[in-house]
Amino acid sequence: MEISRNKNNELIMKCIYANLIQSNFNKKTIENIYEKKINNIDDFSKKTILISIKNKNEIIKILEKKLINWEWKRISTISQAILIMSYTHFKYTEKINKSIIIDIAIKLSKKFLDNNEYKFINAVLDKVLL
Repeated sequence: MEISRNKNNELIMKCIYANLIQSNFNKKTIENIYEKKINNIDDFSKKTILISIKNKNEIIKILEKKLINWEWKRISTISQAILIMSYTHFKYTEKINKSIIIDIAIKLSKKFLDNNEYKFINAVLDKVLL
């Protein structure tokens, strides 16, 4: 059964979140989040997750430069995962329009974060996705 694009983005974000909080993140973690074997996960999702993890430190440095009056470590881990996923979508995977990436990030923010945190995510992505 194929999953929707919105659900897929949510699962990608959850994998990045898991990588941020788990020292033992591995293939099994991804399989547990997707509830299927890694071979049955679409290539776009696997690519986005792996690129996000491989380039996490570089992405964080880029994002940190755009944080005004904020420190990366003070941002919630879910926000961090959304920002990393969004940057990966924009810079490393198939070309997705900036406004679509921001829309995806806002939807995830509204679902998983407090009331107005989506505005913060929007502002950061607007500055960094060039």
